[in-house]
Amino acid sequence: MQDIRLDGGISNISVMDKRETSDTRELDIPAIPFPGIKDEINPVLTPAEIDLIKSEIAGYFTGVNTNYDIVVNIIRAEQRFLAEWLSENEQVYVTLEIVLSDGLNKITCSGESYLFVSSMDASNESINEIYIKAFKLSINKALSYAKKYMTPAN
Repeated sequence: MQDIRLDGGISNISVMDKRETSDTRELDIPAIPFPGIKDEINPVLTPAEIDLIKSEIAGYFTGVNTNYDIVVNIIRAEQRFLAEWLSENEQVYVTLEIVLSDGLNKITCSGESYLFVSSMDASNESINEIYIKAFKLSINKALSYAKKYMTPAN
């Protein structure tokens, strides 16, 4: 991840889930998976995940100069499990869009992450850790693009 500091403060951060569907259940990961067994979900964003997204974004800002209203649009957030002959694959996709507005200007940027872990002991706990990392990476990518277009205050 890039080390990014953005000049400005935050007036408000809103997180909007723009996905068409979401699932309240966890991935079905059997104790003894056979090759070909797979599952895929679009997890509902929990209040803890929304708070994490907000605090992760806030951590990039210095709090000095311009204040921004920020909207985070979750475009894609998926978890997948696939059993193969000698491995269990955990896959996570996250795509988000961040819109920063200072009242005069608006910057829209996006970040996307795909993380893949192959192991012999897949679990919902480990895929949730990967899921959180994917959100952090996507935020970092989006804000690295935003930094290029943010003008410092005079």
